[in-house]
This record gives sequence, structure tokens and C-alpha cells, in this order.
Amino acid sequence: MSSPIVVIPARMASTRLPEKPLALIHGEPMIAHVWRRAAEADIGPVLVATDDERIVAAVEAAGGRAILTRADHASGSDRIFEAVSAVVAELLAKKLAKDPDTVVSATPAPDTASSHPSGGGSISIPIPQSPEEKTSEPTDAWTALTRATTERARFLARLEIAAMMVAAGRLSVAKPLLQQLIEQIKERNLAEWEDTAIIARPFALMIRCLDAGEEEPDTRAEYYVQVCRLSPIQALGLAK
Repeated sequence: MSSPIVVIPARMASTRLPEKPLALIHGEPMIAHVWRRAAEADIGPVLVATDDERIVAAVEAAGGRAILTRADHASGSDRIFEAVSAVVAELLAKKLAKDPDTVVSATPAPDTASSHPSGGGSISIPIPQSPEEKTSEPTDAWTALTRATTERARFLARLEIAAMMVAAGRLSVAKPLLQQLIEQIKERNLAEWEDTAIIARPFALMIRCLDAGEEEPDTRAEYYVQVCRLSPIQALGLAK
């Protein structure tokens, strides 16, 4: 049986009670009380998803964990989605660091870990879906990932993991994964026989990493040329 994660969205934009999460109750911030009550329910790990470092500090001072999210989310559900994406990315990164041969099955619903014929471990992680993306059935991409067990499946699984880490802002984890995929593309000439849109994606994701970090104009230009050649549509979203 899967273990749920409790995520509490908290923001500082309340108008009826300004800075509500930090309002003191018996000398302790309200958010600390909320986190503690949720933890006492013993449902699963409790996280606070917030847009303010002061809330992070208050939760951590109480012994909890908080994840800093973007401030422009339209709803608490969107904030939860970002936080859970970050947690899933961390779990996957730790698993892959311990066992690089792990076959990752990404599914929108919880599942259990099992052995795999390849000899490496197997882990099935529920991939959080944003409110706009939720459907009653898995998408074709998720179905393909969960059913395939070949080298191509590993490539696609790692690509999805890297994309999720970029979305969660875990660029230090995403970049090494993307670099491995790009090296694999070059070494095996994957662009000669694989779907060019798939091959373009690691380059496009790496460009997003470069744009968010230290500038590497030469590398960015090299990758951008590759994306333009392989998938002009993806290149449109990367133009400066």
C-alpha cells in the first residue's frame, strides 16, 4: 500500500488577516500549530508548501519541513503540485544515485516497487499532475514508460525525470541527467532513427537550465542549433 504525503499550502497574501500563517497563537506561529496537528494525525510525511521564506523558517524551527514555491500560483492546488513535484524529483534522484541501473516506471497513480528482469532494481513513482493535466486515464507517454523495459525505455524514463526536475527547479539534479542523455544521443547517433521531437527535448531542457543559471553562451548556441534542426516548434519557445 502506498503512503500518502500531506501537503499544507501556505501563503502570505491574506487580506482579511494579514500575514496569517505567522500570527502567534500561545507564542507560536499559526503555521507551526497546523503542521504539528497534521503530523499528529500520523497519515504520512507532512510538508508545507509556501511562497515566503519566513514561513519556511517558522516550520523548520518547529521541526517540520517546508518547500519554497513560486509566488505567482493561482491556487493552493498549483502550489501543492510544485511542492510534490520537487519531492518526487528528490526521491528519484536518490534512488538513481544508489542504483544507476534502476528502471523507473512513471505513472499518475501509486504503485509498488518490484524486481525487474534487467537485474537492476525497479521503482514505480506516482507522478503528480497539475489540475489542468488530470485525466481519468494515463496519457500515452506514461503508458509507454510503464510497459517498456528496453534501453529506449530507460532513455525515455530518464528524460521524463529530467523534465520533472527542471519543472521543480532542481536544476543541479537535472543537468547531469540531461548531459548523459545528450552524450548518448551523440554517441549512438539517435537523431538518425529516433523521433526528432524526442531527441530535441534534452537539448531544449538543457537550454532552460542554462538560462536559469550561469550563462554559457557558446553551449547554449550549440544546443539551440540542434533544437532548431530537430524540432523548430520547440525552438520557438527558446528564442531570445
